[in-house]
Amino acid sequence: MKTIPISLLGSGAMGAELLLHAERYALPVASVFDINTPFLEENITKKFSVAIDFTLPHLVLNHIKLAAKKGINVVIGTTGWAEHKEEIRSIINDSGIGVVYGSNFSIGMQITFRAVKELATLLNYVDEYDVAIHEYHHTNKVDSPSGTGLSLASILIDSIDRKKNIERNTVQEKIAKDSLHITSTRLGSVVGKHIVTADSSFDQIEIIHNAKTRTGFALGALRAARWIDGKKGFYNFEDIFEETLQVND
Repeated sequence: MKTIPISLLGSGAMGAELLLHAERYALPVASVFDINTPFLEENITKKFSVAIDFTLPHLVLNHIKLAAKKGINVVIGTTGWAEHKEEIRSIINDSGIGVVYGSNFSIGMQITFRAVKELATLLNYVDEYDVAIHEYHHTNKVDSPSGTGLSLASILIDSIDRKKNIERNTVQEKIAKDSLHITSTRLGSVVGKHIVTADSSFDQIEIIHNAKTRTGFALGALRAARWIDGKKGFYNFEDIFEETLQVND
């Protein structure tokens, strides 16, 4: 495989996992930027082609601005920055860099998204079932519901005609039949667990994705980094996931 130097934005748990697996994809880590060495122009002392960002939502816009200025492609693993999406899209289009973003870079979750899509398509014709989502994450997670939970909710809303809106808050009263309820628990060091439940009076169907470690997220982000190298444009990981699977191990 062609060697592609990368940088990591963020040195937390995901940064450590990326460091552990980067060589597998011939992606040597040239630099790591964190709170002590921020991703600023004066701190870029080594050349790299792609930056992988697992930091905080309020940092993403400035990271993209600097990456655009320096001609660096980016994988955005951070969630919670949707309010800046159109501005970021404009920056990408004007600069000609390439960016992949996603609510979840886990290979297993991408497979789960597709399973939920198939379930939702069938539930649209079987109105005996109601459907809801519950998700668990560690207590340090800054957004709730998670970006992944909202992606699952969007899949269900888009496919089940009788569900019209997403109820993101815990409801203390009767919930509207056309609402899709998504609830969240923040607990200890849980990496991430998402449960989609379809319930009827006669049985119950559950699709569960339970991340045991952060390895699946790291492998997906590294595949995305190889895929985006040399490309231009703004891509959702969910849309290009199958293409990234062609990256050789």
